Amino acid sequence: MLMLLLGLLTAAGGQGSGDAVSYLPPIGGSGGGQFKAPCGATQNLTGFELRVGDDVDAIRPVCVVTYGPAKIGTPPLTNGSGLAPAQGTAGQFGGQVVSPGWFGGSGGHMERLLCPEHTPIVIGMDIAAEGVDTIVVNNIHLYCGQAIASQTPQTYPSAVFDAPGYTPSPGWLGIGIGGDPAHLQGGHQICPAGMVAVGLHGRSGKWLDAMGLICGAPRMDTSGKSLGRVAGPSGPAIPICDAARNARARNSPAAPALEAQCRASHPPVTLGRVA
Repeated sequence: MLMLLLGLLTAAGGQGSGDAVSYLPPIGGSGGGQFKAPCGATQNLTGFELRVGDDVDAIRPVCVVTYGPAKIGTPPLTNGSGLAPAQGTAGQFGGQVVSPGWFGGSGGHMERLLCPEHTPIVIGMDIAAEGVDTIVVNNIHLYCGQAIASQTPQTYPSAVFDAPGYTPSPGWLGIGIGGDPAHLQGGHQICPAGMVAVGLHGRSGKWLDAMGLICGAPRMDTSGKSLGRVAGPSGPAIPICDAARNARARNSPAAPALEAQCRASHPPVTLGRVA
């Protein structure tokens, strides 16, 4: 109930970008402590990195800089295991904990759940959680779209994670779920009209207990720099080296910086080797 109230209170609030956002109610159990992980001012949510065993032990939202409806920067993925040494009260290290940006416990192994290239932005999800003493998330199905205000959610999820060893029964809310219904939590959520996922919130402790989307208007990087291309006069992107030549021909003060970017995008080749 407290988390639902939080979602209602923050629906008209804002993040650092100043956008109005909506916190969808978290789906799952009531264990663990609350976390909030909003994306940056020019970023939208493209998926998650997970640590998983029989359930989802930990989660890391993956936010990407967005340049167009289906044009994103390289997702900033974790190098290594996503774990760090745990520091004790006496300053001694022992065991492991998840690294900053992760939420949950250190069990399991790494998995990734990301939207596909043509629909790179999360707009909704199905979640199922189960347990006896503690209800923990173990199914995440993502519905993906583009960074645009008007779109129709797909009938079927675009990216699916089901916990290893999990035996589903016929679907409930579009997710196969097995076990004792008295110990199940689950549901389906889609960002409100005009919004896409711009972060994640929920509850976590030893495991990922619950999760819900943070939704907001699609965010965009309008600086003109994207993957070696810059915005042309009429809007479409043109190659960075063409932009540099055009700027030099106009004696534009931006020419030196564009030429430096052009050189950086084409490393010199020497004796059959790339410098």
